[in-house]
Amino acid sequence: MDEDAVPFYQPHLTYDPTHPDVPLEDETKWEEAVTNRPGPNYVPVLVPGFWALGKRAQRQREFIEKCNIRLHDINASLDAQLEIHSQRIATRITECKRKHAITSQRTLALAAKIQILRNRGYVMDNAEEELGAKLKALEREVFDPSLNGREQEIWARMLGIRERGKKLKAEMEKLGLAARNEDAVLDEETVQIAKKVRSS
Repeated sequence: MDEDAVPFYQPHLTYDPTHPDVPLEDETKWEEAVTNRPGPNYVPVLVPGFWALGKRAQRQREFIEKCNIRLHDINASLDAQLEIHSQRIATRITECKRKHAITSQRTLALAAKIQILRNRGYVMDNAEEELGAKLKALEREVFDPSLNGREQEIWARMLGIRERGKKLKAEMEKLGLAARNEDAVLDEETVQIAKKVRSS
């Protein structure tokens, strides 16, 4: 439970005709359960009999199924993002590289002609000098290694989130299989895993 909501949970000590199916609780056992709880955000729950225990197992199973659906949605969203990246951004980068190669060839041809004219004694005017400075600045920006580094970092983060989602889904499926096997005896490790899932 949320730690702020814990004080609102109290034992059911008097008979309520509007809720006849709710069993009465022993106040001393409630206090003992509160004292022995594993953490401040836990609340004791009375489980009278196997039917109530089965209902709790059913609710946990439904919660695991909801978590699996949510994980599937996250995984599908990540797949969609990766597909968008590979289809749109990668094709745009390829197109930009192609245009840059063409522009670089044209710029190189222009620089060769300018050098020939300069050697013949022609002097470049201010507009041509400014154009040359702009071209050099653009070339520095295009070949900036930090641009490629940012792209690789975003890609690595998306893959990391996707792998984490797959691991969580596998853990939830394991817990779901354990909850479905009603005839099996729960060992200590399974009980600890179930407590972790309940507390998270």
